[in-house]
Amino acid sequence: MKNVTVKLNTTDDALNFVRTVCRYPYRMNLRWDNYQISAKSVLGVIGLSTGECVDLCIDSMDTGSLMNDISGYIVQ
Repeated sequence: MKNVTVKLNTTDDALNFVRTVCRYPYRMNLRWDNYQISAKSVLGVIGLSTGECVDLCIDSMDTGSLMNDISGYIVQ
């Protein structure tokens, strides 16, 4: 499992993020405080993460191309 922190500033960011992660076969969840939702759920991502730093938990270690695709949302 790999964890990174992401920030989605706008609803458009959230929509593009979901479109991107849906192209990958592995399970991904966003976690913030006591909440956890699927990173592939448009409504969940918009409701949970717009404007907040959240943890993206990826159920795979082979995430090289995914990391490139979402690099604009990763918080260093």
